[in-house]
Amino acid sequence: MKIINTLIISRIDQLRGYFKNEIFSNTVASILVRITRLLLNFGSSLLLARLLSKTELGVYFNVITLVSFLVIIARVGLPALLVREIAACKAQHDYSSIKALLSFSNIFVVVSSLVVCTFAAGWMISTQKTGNYESALPYLIGFSLITLDALRSVRLSAMQGLGKVAMGQYPDSINSPRLLMCSATSLIFCFDNYLNASWLLVSQFISLLVSLALGVYLLQINLPRQLKKIQPQYQIKYWLKSSIPLGFLDLSQNTNRRIDVVMLASLLGPSSVASYFIIDRLVFLVRFILASINTNIAPAISGDFASGNLERLQKIISKSTQISCLSATAVSIFFMVFGHWVLLLFGESYTVDFNALRLFSLVQLTQAIVGPVGILLSMTGNARFTSAITLAVIPIKIILNYLLIPRFGLEGSAIAAIVCVVFSSFAAWLFVKSRTGINTLEMYQKIFNLRIRNN
Repeated sequence: MKIINTLIISRIDQLRGYFKNEIFSNTVASILVRITRLLLNFGSSLLLARLLSKTELGVYFNVITLVSFLVIIARVGLPALLVREIAACKAQHDYSSIKALLSFSNIFVVVSSLVVCTFAAGWMISTQKTGNYESALPYLIGFSLITLDALRSVRLSAMQGLGKVAMGQYPDSINSPRLLMCSATSLIFCFDNYLNASWLLVSQFISLLVSLALGVYLLQINLPRQLKKIQPQYQIKYWLKSSIPLGFLDLSQNTNRRIDVVMLASLLGPSSVASYFIIDRLVFLVRFILASINTNIAPAISGDFASGNLERLQKIISKSTQISCLSATAVSIFFMVFGHWVLLLFGESYTVDFNALRLFSLVQLTQAIVGPVGILLSMTGNARFTSAITLAVIPIKIILNYLLIPRFGLEGSAIAAIVCVVFSSFAAWLFVKSRTGINTLEMYQKIFNLRIRNN
């Protein structure tokens, strides 16, 4: 009882200070935006699962996966660089560098994304039989999203670096899924209740275009006034040198996340991809608090680490880990108990994936327990180590998927993910602690030590 009372009193004292803290206030706003996004994504996933066959939905998600790879190649790590450099430049009142970096990033991603799009479209057309382009049509439509998505990521990162996280998330988190549902529903009425992957990607293009326009407007009105009066100072060589490791990290992490999709599609077919993405949308609930916190603490990590304020940084990380762990545990338990009925909302055919939902929930819970080790490495100049861990995990994941998916289906993919996440998360934790002195598991050690003293 003494332990519980001590913990409750300490948490009340902490909460009094939290609401006076800018990071905490921004995180609460970001979480509210993300909750709205979750509800809208849940609604859109539910709608799509009911309107499309599992095969067509699987094709759609296959295209989105390929597009996400190509977008990462096109943006070459610039989003993470924007967050880090804009936050640092803002703290130092270096507005000329902010202006130059924004200008360079926009021009670079437009040119690079157009090049990537051209090569991807040429490759797709060359692999099809003459006159038979029906199967390639969804991919060709999807490639038109590359430039828009690359610009979207630049805008979002700029808003994050400026500290306008919740406002920056609004166009993508709330407006885009809402537009997607509206445009998809409109197409149903226009084409006599017929909707396939190609038309759904057209809806995606429309929603992304409108959201990007709104996002650009919000960025313009939130840029510091000083940017209008000064000349930009370009550091292109330094930016490219810094962004390439971040881009490599981004690509390796995305490969690690989405290699499951590629292997499920090749070993089991598109319908398994549809099941995977429905589960992925659901288990995002487990990690969404951690994702919201990571978005908001990234500028603080960069600033505090650069200034040597490690004591404050440790407090931020400990609080972040505590909140994300508690929320992830609650959501995981919910899915363990009620997951069957949640999947039933999407259709009877999805209920067979209940065990996979349980296992994938454990994957996200593990990441929440270990804490924001990935963002710590990226924002403290240790992105290369994260890339090394991820690259080491990818072949392990491919081998495990190859062995387990044919035998256990989607559950096999989840088992492979659990093994890889446990290895990568704790390897990253050890490296973060040794290189920066920051311990993301400090909360658990304090609880353990408190119990020992009271005993």
